[in-house]
Amino acid sequence: MPLKLHLRHSDDFQIAFWHLEETLEELQSTCTLTPADEAEFIKLNHEKRKREWLASRAALRIGLASAESVQYAPTGKPKLESSEMSLSHCLPIAGALIHPTHAGMDIQIPDEKIGRIRTKFAHPEERGAAEQSDRELDYLTILWSAKEALFKVYGQGLHFAEQIRIDQFKVGQRELTATVHREGKSIQHQLSCFQLMGHWVVYVC
Repeated sequence: MPLKLHLRHSDDFQIAFWHLEETLEELQSTCTLTPADEAEFIKLNHEKRKREWLASRAALRIGLASAESVQYAPTGKPKLESSEMSLSHCLPIAGALIHPTHAGMDIQIPDEKIGRIRTKFAHPEERGAAEQSDRELDYLTILWSAKEALFKVYGQGLHFAEQIRIDQFKVGQRELTATVHREGKSIQHQLSCFQLMGHWVVYVC
């Protein structure tokens, strides 16, 4: 069954992951969309984007059994009528998270490109920690996903290297600690991290 995993922290804090195996046509017939979904989907032109979009909606509509309309803030951040929401995909995996007050999740597979752009998102101390790891690319991938997840919570511009800092961790560690420096304040966050079908999944608790 394409629903790969369903995590339930509480009734209003849940995450579902969809393993995309269907064709575009099969997924369209499987996933019931809202009228707003239909209007959004029809605007998509590229096959890959349609598959990503539908897989994420399948995680939301089927995995989490949500029929609420998806709304968008001016920044483009999506939310539901009664809760915050985060969507992510790195095919063939797509995920949806709902939380009553904040939502941020990212799915990423280790890719050498992440290593090449490390100076753009990692503080020098974080890069040093990655170099000390015996799984440097995995470390950098988790670091990137953690910052992406936090960026989605705030829904507006944050400098990844300077304003989002992730405490040193070990690859395979299930819990991460982060600090967001914003508007003169330092805000701490806890994140969860695990691997699913070769992908790293990081979400804000």
